[in-house]
Amino acid sequence: MSKLRCIKKLPKLDMNPMVDMAFLLVSFFMMTTTFKADLPAEIIIPFSKAQLKLPDNDICTITIDAEGRVFIGLDNKFDRK
Repeated sequence: MSKLRCIKKLPKLDMNPMVDMAFLLVSFFMMTTTFKADLPAEIIIPFSKAQLKLPDNDICTITIDAEGRVFIGLDNKFDRK
């Protein structure tokens, strides 16, 4: 005698209601949350006591890059050495 096999069906779980509840909770908390306003930060600005002002032109800029190359700039014209 042969036995009859019963095909077992796995129960399906519908995820739609859980996703709906998650979106409802997220939207509820987003709409009901009140944020605290940022407090202004107190900044102490440094000041200079020097009486000699820097010139606006005839400025020499020396730049050294990561490879050790030296660039000398005179009035925004860079010459390579």
